[in-house]
Amino acid sequence: MKTLPFGTRMPVWQRFFSKNSKVVFLAIAFVLVSASSFAHSVSGYTGGCITGPQYSLDATVVNVNSSSNYAWQYKNSSGNWVCIVNGNNTINGFVYSVSGATSTATTNPAPIVFNNPNSGLHGLIIRCVISDGSGVNPCNMPSGNTWNSGTSSVNHTISVNNTPCGGTVCTGEISSLYFNKLDGGTDISITNGGTYTTNQLGSLYNLETSTIGTVGSIKYTITGPTSGSNVENAVPYNHPGTGSGAWVPAPGSYTINVKLYSAADATGTLCDEANYTITISNDCDCPGNVLTNGSFENSASGWTVSGGTLTFGQSYEMCGSYNGFLNHSSGTAKVYQDVTVSAGSVLSFKGYAGTHQPGLACSPKLSLIFYNSANAVISQSDANVTYDVGSGSTLALYTIDATAPAGTVKVRVQGSITCNTLKVDGFCLTVTPGVPNCQNTNETFPNQFNTGFSTNLNSTFTGSTGTWSATSNAGATIVVTTPYYSPSTSHAIKIVNWKTNGTNNGFSGTGTATATSPTVNLGSGVCCPASLEMIFTLWTYTCTSGDNKASVALQFYNGTSWVTVWTKTSGELFSAYGANGKTNITVAIPAAYQNSSFKYRFTGTSTSGNANNFYLFIDDIKISSTPCPLGNIGDFVWQDLNSDGDQDANEPGIQGVVVTLRNSSNAVVATTETNANGGYNFPNLNADTYSVEFTTPAGYLPTPVANGETIDDALDSDPVNGIVPGIVLPAGGSNTTIDAGFVKLINISGNVWHDVNAMTDNLVNNTGPLQTPPAVAIPANLRAYLVNMSTGLVEKITAINPANGQFAFTDVTPNTTYYVLISSTFGVLNVPPPPSTLPSGWSHTGQKLGSPVLTGHDGLNDGRLIVPVVTSDVNNINFGIKIAGGDVVIG
Repeated sequence: MKTLPFGTRMPVWQRFFSKNSKVVFLAIAFVLVSASSFAHSVSGYTGGCITGPQYSLDATVVNVNSSSNYAWQYKNSSGNWVCIVNGNNTINGFVYSVSGATSTATTNPAPIVFNNPNSGLHGLIIRCVISDGSGVNPCNMPSGNTWNSGTSSVNHTISVNNTPCGGTVCTGEISSLYFNKLDGGTDISITNGGTYTTNQLGSLYNLETSTIGTVGSIKYTITGPTSGSNVENAVPYNHPGTGSGAWVPAPGSYTINVKLYSAADATGTLCDEANYTITISNDCDCPGNVLTNGSFENSASGWTVSGGTLTFGQSYEMCGSYNGFLNHSSGTAKVYQDVTVSAGSVLSFKGYAGTHQPGLACSPKLSLIFYNSANAVISQSDANVTYDVGSGSTLALYTIDATAPAGTVKVRVQGSITCNTLKVDGFCLTVTPGVPNCQNTNETFPNQFNTGFSTNLNSTFTGSTGTWSATSNAGATIVVTTPYYSPSTSHAIKIVNWKTNGTNNGFSGTGTATATSPTVNLGSGVCCPASLEMIFTLWTYTCTSGDNKASVALQFYNGTSWVTVWTKTSGELFSAYGANGKTNITVAIPAAYQNSSFKYRFTGTSTSGNANNFYLFIDDIKISSTPCPLGNIGDFVWQDLNSDGDQDANEPGIQGVVVTLRNSSNAVVATTETNANGGYNFPNLNADTYSVEFTTPAGYLPTPVANGETIDDALDSDPVNGIVPGIVLPAGGSNTTIDAGFVKLINISGNVWHDVNAMTDNLVNNTGPLQTPPAVAIPANLRAYLVNMSTGLVEKITAINPANGQFAFTDVTPNTTYYVLISSTFGVLNVPPPPSTLPSGWSHTGQKLGSPVLTGHDGLNDGRLIVPVVTSDVNNINFGIKIAGGDVVIG
């Protein structure tokens, strides 16, 4: 019987044929409407069983006239409809002689008959089409005719003629599956792929199936953490069974298989089947919870209480064994916990709560409250508690999502109420770090300068490498000294333009003095814009606006070149900042200079001749460059057992898979291998756009990308051609959704035996009364061909060892249906296979997929054997051949 995809059902007509035919046909009726007033339709099919050497299928038609014409079609591997002709037809690599393929000018089409049917017809989709008009073949529809599905073309009742194969007509169908509330309350409909929670279900529901038509019995088979099966012979059809109470599933993934039979105790005909995949999640699961004692487990640990008391009980517990009771005493009763967070962080909170006073009078609420460094509230997000615990013994789930505003240093998770009692449980807070609030957080250099050095400023400071250096000539000097201004609390760099009372003191050139900092590491990964801040004081006796005979400049160095970023003449300094007062300025550091070779320097100059005397004191130098927090990329490489591209609960990780990380410049950042559980992780990553490459392990193929039913980026396979590009990782970000699935390749092996006694012993083997050991070895030059049933093309070819009859195919794609053919005719890959011919004088005796190895045969005698490949190696694909003549060959 054809297995249906999850969540689908066979229509009645299809279910009839899938259970009454040794060779399965899926018959679909369509309608062809001509320009006449007749609306032709196929209302059903009869027959559909092998009777001796033939397979016959008849169409029941309505609203036809005597000029109606009929044709049968089948759907090929490309999904196209192909007309069947009277005579030989090649279908799925087999040649069948067919009669009744077309009928003309009649109200009763002839049944279609396949001679010598075999397994190649298994799963064939076939239909009958109709037209009217003299000589019109519906396979070549005239213009103006259109297709119409018709209202009676599918889910109709079959009228079955007596045929030798017999069988029971099914009218029962599965309508739906749902969670049935045992107290008669509202049921919960089950959808394929749906997620339901343990707190939602509790111990209040069982599974129940609704049906239409005649039902003999319903069988449940449940696979998952809470597995089970049972058969129900009467309404209500439920699991775990009538009178057995609730189904209480543990968290996890489940497959629920429901089968409808025509007779009691899961016997008779299988009339309908439905499959559902669902997920049961636990609301109390909270990976990454930053709260302490979020489930209030009989302790106030981690929590602060004001305006009331916090007690514990087991009346309303939702997570763990206890819940909390915030009992109001005065003002606003609060229970809260503070967590350190940075600005820009994304917060997600969930928690259970309820009260006897859910209205505005007592203002019950759950809150996220954001504070700055002064412990002042910046903002607040609330969830009003509206659930009345008087209506039951549970609490309601509330959620709050928020982003920490600028200036945030902590968040307070709080429950509050102004009267009565607030019941709480299962508090969970997860935090995704954001870009940090840019502040002057790196080491600053205030008051670090020593005295007594005019040419060697050897003061060091945190974050630097080396010492200050100074150069000057006779026209200026630079020293570290106590500044002249008051109050004088530190030493400073003093740049002196060496002129006194307007005379040049014998110096006629340009005076220059320079102080250069040690190296400061402003390497890659700077998140906040870097800047240099300094406080300076201009001390002057006679300097005025417009006096440009002296100047000072600030320059930055990136390991290659110096750039001037700020400069002022003495007059500009006086005009802009005045004299004898402290002034603070901040200069941005260009991105090209934010590296590990960064330095800065101050240069004072004075012109020759008379100049007004001034001193410039520079103090309290600060460099701000908050490094970005580091992030990570990772997750999971697994064996995709069902080749659907999705992670399923029973699918294991693969160890030792090589994973390579590249940055936006395509340079390799790191390479790692998956651990014993299939996990991997790239830590300590700067913000960038990355790509992840997965090296396909030996013996595997990449699984299809997101090909399954689970639309969940954390559970599907991501690579295309082994690469996941364009992974944007923000500062401090974490991306643990980059997964890769691989399908383990399968090996297929078998034997070709000189079966001297043929099938007289009902065995495909190499033993028998006429052979101890074989008198004649199997012929040379025999080959085995592996043919994909879907495409009909040869995928692999291997020689059969004439000495022992063994053959093998390696690296075969799993979850695929193949057939193996043996032939002495030469064939090639990627085309239909050659016929299953044998050398002159040899004939086939039968074939069998051995399990047990030497039992029976497949009932045919054509040198072909269907091999369903799932996830394990397939062995003992056994063929029997013999020298023609002598024993009778039984097919």
